[in-house]
Amino acid sequence: QAKPKSAAVSALRALKHPNFKWFLFGAVGQTTAQGMQQLTLGWLVLELTNSASQLGIVIFLQGVPMMIFMMYGGVLADRLSRIKLLVVSQLLTMPILIILGVLAATGNAKVWQVYVASLVIGAIQAVMFPARHAIVRDMVPREDVLNAVVLNSTLQNLTQIIGPSIAGFIIGGLGIAFALYVNAAFYIIGILALLMISGVTSLPQTGKTSVAKEMMDGVKYTWKVPPVFATIAIGCVMGFFIHPVSQLMPAFAKQELNLGAEGAGTLLMFAGIGSLVGNATMAVLGDIKSKWRVMLWASVVYGIAIFAFSFVHWYWLALFLMLFVGGGRMVFVTLGSTLIQLMTSQRYTGRAMSLWSVGVALMFVGALPMGFLGDLISLRFAIAAAAVAYLLLTFCLGFLWPPLRKLGNGELVVEPPDVPIIKSSPSAV
Repeated sequence: QAKPKSAAVSALRALKHPNFKWFLFGAVGQTTAQGMQQLTLGWLVLELTNSASQLGIVIFLQGVPMMIFMMYGGVLADRLSRIKLLVVSQLLTMPILIILGVLAATGNAKVWQVYVASLVIGAIQAVMFPARHAIVRDMVPREDVLNAVVLNSTLQNLTQIIGPSIAGFIIGGLGIAFALYVNAAFYIIGILALLMISGVTSLPQTGKTSVAKEMMDGVKYTWKVPPVFATIAIGCVMGFFIHPVSQLMPAFAKQELNLGAEGAGTLLMFAGIGSLVGNATMAVLGDIKSKWRVMLWASVVYGIAIFAFSFVHWYWLALFLMLFVGGGRMVFVTLGSTLIQLMTSQRYTGRAMSLWSVGVALMFVGALPMGFLGDLISLRFAIAAAAVAYLLLTFCLGFLWPPLRKLGNGELVVEPPDVPIIKSSPSAV
């Protein structure tokens, strides 16, 4: 009789695959760089303009090319080597941050330069995000997908704790220019680790069709599977209405809580701690059955925490609420990403994950109206109104939409290679 595995061993089982271990090591560099980037670019704008609306414009400009090219990035992720796409995207991002650092160090930085940098970074990320999400399934067998996604998200949250904190302390002690240089250097770790991965191939497309047709095929495919479509739709609503809060955190910290860069970094750090706790719990619990139900309630917790955060004046209470912000957000993102990969045929994974990544792009787009409303009235009002709108739409999509109303009593079953279906089962997904 086989000896049962301990909870710790079960929580780390995806690490038995060598390529996935290298992927996680590379994620340390990439996601730390992205965590720093969130604060360094935002603080540079605030140093130049001290305006929440200007910060919103910069964030919006990063989201525009992501919205335009995200589906194209999904097609590339289904056609080309996902590893090469990730390496090239990081190689292209590094010089942008270095140039901004030089401009800041010499006193020549202008806000329009940050506009241009945001547009280019957005286009690069449109290619990077679908490949990064879809490649997990290439490195582990189906039974380890959830564990791999959880471990990837857990490590990402660790680096999201470290990244903004590093950026905040470097800005406070050595200045914004040096922070941008360090930001760029972290991408080197991600690149070197990805180059160590070998033998990973994606499922090639059968035949060559136009990019536009492949994009539409991806949209039609997700529509045929209501749970996939609803998960993506909730992610998009979340991206537009409440994800922008983290992007505007430098402005909220400075204008509403009278904090410096270190304080803004600490707020983002506590969100990362909450995310880490949520993902660590999921890793220990293993392959939970009620994925759909837990995902929905995590999205509700996220929205309520953001709504409460908008009224906070006491710094320590803000830190406490950021734990729930991070926990609710990342449990939703982790389970949503897992469900989409499990319910989608492998030859559509890149395109399905590109639609899922549209929610990330909408985070940058939603920052524009939130930033302008923040300058016009207050960021507190803008955040509270966005949280209410998000909760109402999520309730309609997740709990009231007819195709999904009885999903709590059904089990999602994939029938490769085409369309997953829902079959009755006493256990919930």
